[in-house]
Amino acid sequence: MGGLIVLLIVWLIIGGLVGAFAGKVTKSEPPFGLTVDILASVATEVVIGVAAWFICPLLGIYGILRLLISTIGDPLLAALIVLWILRRVKA
Repeated sequence: MGGLIVLLIVWLIIGGLVGAFAGKVTKSEPPFGLTVDILASVATEVVIGVAAWFICPLLGIYGILRLLISTIGDPLLAALIVLWILRRVKA
């Protein structure tokens, strides 16, 4: 359980960074403001990260690969997709 708390902290940090720097990656201003970008990416990171953490063992994925998938792979990609959708909805 302690490992999941550490992962939660990592997801919060990564989500905040993704939300803060999304405008530089997409070369556009946040349509709903920087706060919404950060909150949307943090929420996406946590939800997808927790889901990946519990689904990976069901798929036979353990160890460092499970850690990489649940912290960097799926949540990061999902957060960028959510921010891209937010920009398309406003436009």
